[in-house]
Amino acid sequence: RRRVEPVRRFQSTYVTGNGDAVDGRTRVVALIYVGEHTGSSVAPLVQLHDGTSGGGVLLYANNNPNSYDTSVYGGGTNTLDLPSEGVLFPDGVYATLDANIVGACIVFEGGKAA
Repeated sequence: RRRVEPVRRFQSTYVTGNGDAVDGRTRVVALIYVGEHTGSSVAPLVQLHDGTSGGGVLLYANNNPNSYDTSVYGGGTNTLDLPSEGVLFPDGVYATLDANIVGACIVFEGGKAA
């Protein structure tokens, strides 16, 4: 007998600054973010917290944090692929974006966009 896998229902939300991104228990399965080339020596950084800004950082994304080269990094779209089961956020997702992040698309299942 062939096992039938349940259909997974993904949603997405786009954030352009700090704040609630997803309400309720959810799994983040992908993160796509756009960095702006500012000439700064600081790598674009996106942090996803569990529930609130004071919640633990469960997902941290930046470009090459150890040797950031603004001639290579900083502009354009970046994709962070995650394992198929995603990263569990028991209390929802709060996003923190650095000033040189234009926006971030969070792909998730469960919960609802804030």
